Amino acid sequence: HNHTNDLFERQKLMTVSCVGNNRWVDLSVFSKIIGDYKQVSFSQDYENGLKGCCSPMMWSHYGDDTKGVCIEFELDRLLEANKAILSEIHHSPIEYTEDLPLFDPSPSDLQNEVTIKRYIIENIKRHFFVKHTNWRPENEYRFVSDKCDKLSIENAVTAIYVPHEESLANRIVSKLVVGDVKIRVLIQSVLKGNRSIS
Repeated sequence: HNHTNDLFERQKLMTVSCVGNNRWVDLSVFSKIIGDYKQVSFSQDYENGLKGCCSPMMWSHYGDDTKGVCIEFELDRLLEANKAILSEIHHSPIEYTEDLPLFDPSPSDLQNEVTIKRYIIENIKRHFFVKHTNWRPENEYRFVSDKCDKLSIENAVTAIYVPHEESLANRIVSKLVVGDVKIRVLIQSVLKGNRSIS
């Protein structure tokens, strides 16, 4: 969680509404507990019909400057592959807002590990599933957990997109991919006017 590219996710903005008994509230325990959460983020297909893999911005930011690959997952299959651990995972599309994410626990929320964990769970959406509107083009869907270190992708990968046929990524992926997973060349599909890439 400390390694996101969003400044406000990397360093939570927090106010403590009041400090009881003239004591400073120690936020180190809160920081450690919130730091135990891991996340994995995906781009969804866009409402206008554009597939998530076709966003030029996403390719430039996250696709190794268009030298990488994009792995397409089917959400229902991803959930099915992880059904044994779903009770330990929070997942949802990101909500985008004009307001900067601000957290305002009371001193009683920060008394000890138990109250801090309760505060985080009660405010899980605000802590992990709300971002500023500047990030809206990511169209993000996120999985978060403080208990699970990984997600199974068994039977959930539906395609792997490479930027162009002659790319190093295509040559590497072609050697690694087996089974029913399709390798699709992104540029050719887009140039042919196929916004949905079949």
